[in-house]
Amino acid sequence: MKKTIILLVLSVLALGMLNAREVGLITGSKGNVSLSRNAKKISFKIGDIVRNKDEIRTGKESFAAYKYLDGFSNIKVFSNSHVVVTATTQDKAMNKTTKVNNGSIFTTVTPGKKGSMTVSTPTTVASVKGTELYTSFTPNEGTTYIIVSGSVSIEIPKTGEKTDVDAGQTAYIDSFLNMLVRETTEEDIAMLDAEEQAAIKGSQPSRIRIQMTDEEDNIKYIEIEY
Repeated sequence: MKKTIILLVLSVLALGMLNAREVGLITGSKGNVSLSRNAKKISFKIGDIVRNKDEIRTGKESFAAYKYLDGFSNIKVFSNSHVVVTATTQDKAMNKTTKVNNGSIFTTVTPGKKGSMTVSTPTTVASVKGTELYTSFTPNEGTTYIIVSGSVSIEIPKTGEKTDVDAGQTAYIDSFLNMLVRETTEEDIAMLDAEEQAAIKGSQPSRIRIQMTDEEDNIKYIEIEY
């Protein structure tokens, strides 16, 4: 029931806000997290809106999370990361992109929904097709994609190489744009689990309070605990 309420609320918000460039909601924050808009840092709290082209940065032992307004894509931003949040609309569907300029994220996408979800790095683009996906990038080490469930289509725009990668596989693209796809190892899973546990450690249950106005201009509030 709680999940259904979240999806309904976010769908309503998406229809009403996308023209104003609002694309998501902050759903988690711990430690040193900054939100930048038009190259300026802005203060924020859990439940605040994320706008198109906003940038999220996390420091050491820090964590952030946001959900796109269509309610079908959740992003966890791990420590020492820098991401850019973007989205466009077409035929009432949201086409979403999270660009990882540095660091690592975990993406969860509900399958079978309208709109697209893309995770990109400075050298790669991954089209997510209803899946759980871990992404990391550093300029020296390149890009790593761990596909936990579902599948992704990974492209290297500069070379034109494109490969489908399925659950249980890991794709690594080095700094010279060479791509290697292999079976996911226990070490890969241990790295992902360590990121998750570091994010959870010290976090407390939070509430998002969203103000809504009905057809008679009555103000109502919906609280979501997660």
